[in-house]
Amino acid sequence: MFRGNLSDILLTYRPKDDQILSPATRVIFGHIDGTNRQICLKMWRPCKNGLYDTEDAVKRLDYLLEGLEFNRRFAQDVYLGIASAEELNGENSNEDTKKIQLSPVIEYPNRNQLDPELQYALVMKRLKEDWHLEHQLRPGKLGTERGLEFLATEIARMHLQLIPSPESMGNAGTIWRKLILNEHLFAKALSELKDQNIENYELLGHTLTQAYTAYAELFEQRYQEGHIKRCHGDLKSTNLWVRPKRRKSLQQLLTLDCVDFRPDFCHIDTLSDVAMLAIDIEQHLVNLPGKGVNRQEGKELTQHFLNVYLERVHEKSEVALPLLEYYMTEKSMVCAYMSILYDALLPLGKKYLDVALTHSQKLEGLLKSTGR
Repeated sequence: MFRGNLSDILLTYRPKDDQILSPATRVIFGHIDGTNRQICLKMWRPCKNGLYDTEDAVKRLDYLLEGLEFNRRFAQDVYLGIASAEELNGENSNEDTKKIQLSPVIEYPNRNQLDPELQYALVMKRLKEDWHLEHQLRPGKLGTERGLEFLATEIARMHLQLIPSPESMGNAGTIWRKLILNEHLFAKALSELKDQNIENYELLGHTLTQAYTAYAELFEQRYQEGHIKRCHGDLKSTNLWVRPKRRKSLQQLLTLDCVDFRPDFCHIDTLSDVAMLAIDIEQHLVNLPGKGVNRQEGKELTQHFLNVYLERVHEKSEVALPLLEYYMTEKSMVCAYMSILYDALLPLGKKYLDVALTHSQKLEGLLKSTGR
């Protein structure tokens, strides 16, 4: 347990085991020298690749500050603040262990007191691995109707607290531009699947385009009714942790690592936000190793999660369900191309492709049933 402000910190970590790299970020898990205290750092790296634009140091600092402000609201007692970070033996050295010198952690940083010329890190407590939702989504834990009711209720509670987005965000035009970007990156990911049968997946973008046209009025209605909010933007099991019951508190869902680098990815319909978690739950449940639920049970449990969520946020299912199918198709495409292009997780990307195909077919059925 951390108490008070942290002074200068010397952090030790093992690059091969305690570091997660993406094109634009570094996440480092380490311990403070001379103690058994574990902390986690997130740092932005310079990158410009069509999805991320983090070459500008001022932008990277702004992303850290926005991420700190949002994440603190929904992961209480996890985010400690930010600190400047200096790699003492060089990021590219081949040593088995490395050290990072951190300045005193600034719990509530003011933009004007920070120097963009320095490298800053978001500083967090390291949570227990068995709290991770990836380990909880299985029978006997949260991979049950009761467990998913807990998740749905917690996400609904979060969404009801979110602030409305600026008027320029989340309208039909924004959704269209994001669809074009996602189709482009999805096509790029499919091109990486050499010697694979991709014909079925190539039609997913066409189905989404049809649905966008058919549901244009629904998108506009959601915008006018104020359903566009500053959401998490990346609700999936890798970013969610469940803190167990404690003496004076109930079991709690902690949402970490919100989207903070692209406004169009987080100022979205709340249905789009929950759709990401829904397809991630489905992917996990239908691909459980060993003894678990079968595919049909996994899909039914995912639908139960969505039904409970809609009830908790007082949404009408006849309006929400068509849009949820649109967003679940889109989000599974996003998870597929992120896994293939940016995370080097080809097997996981293929699993998301199958989820995308399932929801694309359901979306086609809805379009045909309504004559759209």
